[in-house]
Amino acid sequence: MDIKSIEFQTTDVVVAYDSETGDVLHVHQVSDEVVDGKRHSNDRGALEAERDLVAELARKQFPGRTVKVLTAGPDAVPKPGMRQRVDVSAERVLEEIDPRPRRIIEPAGSR
Repeated sequence: MDIKSIEFQTTDVVVAYDSETGDVLHVHQVSDEVVDGKRHSNDRGALEAERDLVAELARKQFPGRTVKVLTAGPDAVPKPGMRQRVDVSAERVLEEIDPRPRRIIEPAGSR
């Protein structure tokens, strides 16, 4: 089943996808790290390192695919109760959507 969009309740996510087909290849949640009482999972350097790692792993796992990686970025802050959507077919990252319950993963063509 091809996956084109995924909803999350966090911004700490890295998504690798095939830029030609839009298929999601790998989803990685960045681990929280607390140092001196501050959360550092959205630190720019940490996200860039995670992004590079996910891209490398996806390229090795899916040879021949054109891998691109999306992240929320260090400045993304979800509003309480809102879900965030990663829509790779439109290359949008973390668009606020209706918080009503929905399927977490929507197969291609389900709309």
